[in-house]
Amino acid sequence: RPQLLLLFSNPPPVLSSFTNATLAANTTLGPIPFTVGDAETPASNLVVAASSSNTNLIPQAGLLLGGTGSNRTLTVSPATGRTGSAYITVTASDGGLAATRTFLVNVGTPNTPPTLSTLANQVMPEDTSLLVAFTVGDAETAAGLLTVTVTAANSSLFPASGLALGGTGAQRLLTLTPAPDAYGTSAVTVAVSDGFFSTNRTFTVTVPPVRSEEHTSELQSPYVI
Repeated sequence: RPQLLLLFSNPPPVLSSFTNATLAANTTLGPIPFTVGDAETPASNLVVAASSSNTNLIPQAGLLLGGTGSNRTLTVSPATGRTGSAYITVTASDGGLAATRTFLVNVGTPNTPPTLSTLANQVMPEDTSLLVAFTVGDAETAAGLLTVTVTAANSSLFPASGLALGGTGAQRLLTLTPAPDAYGTSAVTVAVSDGFFSTNRTFTVTVPPVRSEEHTSELQSPYVI
């Protein structure tokens, strides 16, 4: 006899959104109201958790969940005397699937993106190195703690080994070294990050081909029939 097979899907819980927030040092944010729900699981049986990306600023003990059923709350208490930024992640789980929301909390002055000086386009000879100086900064993060990275669009011209970063603090250096005998053009992107926001600058580096002595002499010799 034909059998009827019933398949039931279990959609994940529903979790309302959160808004990024800024608060003064040594103060508390919340209670922040939010809602949870699930098509198959009673809201009171959903497991809600919260975590911080920066536990030095907002420790796990500083995340207090409250409420019952579908109406829940979160209170955020930064560590005493600390300033900075942290991502707070809230999760609602039915034991199988989960819904997640993440929002940014700034403690003290709002976190702003780092600064990076302008980088001009460059032209350099083959088989040489070029030193490019630039500056970085940030209103909330010490320049020495900023992370600087560099990439080249044309890795045949500038492999990773040909992109060397140096310098300290606000004064940084980039040494560009093309691959041996390589020439062409590549976009080079420098980025600086404070761990939350990043700023990048892209400039073009051109390496013209070198005319060999043999080729040059051929061009300068008279053409004889």
